[in-house]
Amino acid sequence: MVACPDSGEGWVIFSQFDGTAESIWFARYVPGAGWKMTLEFDETRDPCSEPLVAAQGLGGCVVWFRQTDEMVQLMARILD
Repeated sequence: MVACPDSGEGWVIFSQFDGTAESIWFARYVPGAGWKMTLEFDETRDPCSEPLVAAQGLGGCVVWFRQTDEMVQLMARILD
């Protein structure tokens, strides 16, 4: 998933299976500086999948994803 706010930044959000669980990762593009390091988005060992992303008007984005532990949850986080 890709989001590009009016600021010219870019966000790439994706899920990746590490052999044990699926996790959410992201990378950020900053105009004039290029791509920043890819980082793991979710800070839990519970499986996370199905990311969606939407750009905010002047920068940053909102990410939604499904987290499964003892129940299925819809989680959201703002990146800026």
